[in-house]
Parts: sequence; C-alpha cells; structure tokens
Amino acid sequence: QLLGGRTSYCTDIHVFYKEECVGVDPHTGTTRLWRARQLTYGWIGNAMLSMFVLASQDNWEIAMYAGVDATGKDTGPYANNNPVLALYFIAFMIIGSFFVIQLFV
Repeated sequence: QLLGGRTSYCTDIHVFYKEECVGVDPHTGTTRLWRARQLTYGWIGNAMLSMFVLASQDNWEIAMYAGVDATGKDTGPYANNNPVLALYFIAFMIIGSFFVIQLFV
C-alpha cells in the first residue's frame, strides 16, 4: 500500500512518535491524542472513498500534502518527506476528474 495507515498524527505538533503521544501538552495544557486524518487509506473501502473525494476536487490539496508529509505507521508527519508522491495525486486529479465529469455530465 502506498499510504495505508501512514497519515496519522499527534495533536501535539512537537511529538513525532506514536508511543510518545500520551499525557498532556505542556505548551497548551491539552491532552495529546493520536489521530487519523479524515481521508485514510488503511482499508480498501476508505481508500476508494478517499479517491472519490479527490476526484470530485473537494479539498484535494489537503490530502495531497498529508500524503507528501506521511512517514510511517507509528510516526507523525514530516514536511515534504516524499515530494514525488505529489505527482501521483496530480495525475489522479487529471484522470479521476475526467471520469467524474463524464459520469455526472
């Protein structure tokens, strides 16, 4: 899988590893939580739904940046970790948008 389970993050931006994402953030006083993004790719159903949302051009750039920043299953995002993945999203936007337009028009 290209992105399966790799787009999760900690609510504390200073924490990179999942096992460290516990307790309270000393800067804000909020509880640290390990969260999954809205568009996930860990299960085929969620992946297909995510790709349909991308093809509909609804906030596709947020999903692209989450994919580009993805690192590993138990690590948080790192800015521009895999910039080549942006080409995948752009290619899918061109091809997927064409099929969605043909489907509804």
